Amino acid sequence: MVSQIDLSQPIVEQVIDALKKGVENYQPKTMIIGSRLFDELEKLILPELKTFLILIDTDELDEEGLQLLKKERFPNDNITILSITEEEINKFLQKSLPQRSGFIDSVMSKTIETLAEGVKRCVEVATLAVERGVIFAGEQVLILSGVNEIPDTALIIEPQAKSNLLGTKIIDTICMPYTSNF
Repeated sequence: MVSQIDLSQPIVEQVIDALKKGVENYQPKTMIIGSRLFDELEKLILPELKTFLILIDTDELDEEGLQLLKKERFPNDNITILSITEEEINKFLQKSLPQRSGFIDSVMSKTIETLAEGVKRCVEVATLAVERGVIFAGEQVLILSGVNEIPDTALIIEPQAKSNLLGTKIIDTICMPYTSNF
């Protein structure tokens, strides 16, 4: 059911359409958005879902700043805002993989390299949400994230704690950027 996001067209509208289809098909109760702040971020929030907005690289916002941001831009009671740095995310996944034999580590490393960057970021953000107690391990959620300025990858996922990262299940890819292989 992958909706391919054409990065040469307005992204937000394409993502909103894909998210609505994903909600219709899977009926998740919770949505997690891992994103930097950008002008149209509010449009990506679906009011019928409990939403956790994990803001990336908002170091300049302390707790008071996050509360003011919520009041001004995200007044819906269903929204909780958390903050994390890019560095924390990158370190987090590196430390999450269990240590095994050299061969298995090599296979795991190569497997992870083949995943699209947006998919990796979705798994990272969902796993962080479990670690921070925002959602339960194994809870089916809609996760929206990506590595570009505007989140462009969405998954239906059942994330696990980092101690059981390999137990994470990606149920479906809702949308991701279109890429050509030539």
